[in-house]
Amino acid sequence: MDTALITATIAAAAAVFAAVMTWNAAKRTRQSSERTHAWTRIVWAAQLHPGDRGYDISRSVLRSIATLRWAPEDDRELASELSQAVEPVEPVKPEEYP
Repeated sequence: MDTALITATIAAAAAVFAAVMTWNAAKRTRQSSERTHAWTRIVWAAQLHPGDRGYDISRSVLRSIATLRWAPEDDRELASELSQAVEPVEPVKPEEYP
């Protein structure tokens, strides 16, 4: 009886350990995916210059990343600093689009 109890306890502990490790791996995978997504958006937005098509959108992307809860804190801070460093440009009138 004691052997069966010890075996069951070890099996239960191993199951709990496996569940915790699986949860931790899933959490890290999600965080990595979120960081990659945020970083890709920041790099795209930072590459555009005044006068480029999509420049106004890139400023909006930086401002939105700065406030996203799921974006990593470092990326939110970087996006906030970049959006403040970007000089506003005059809006393009609809008739000026090619």
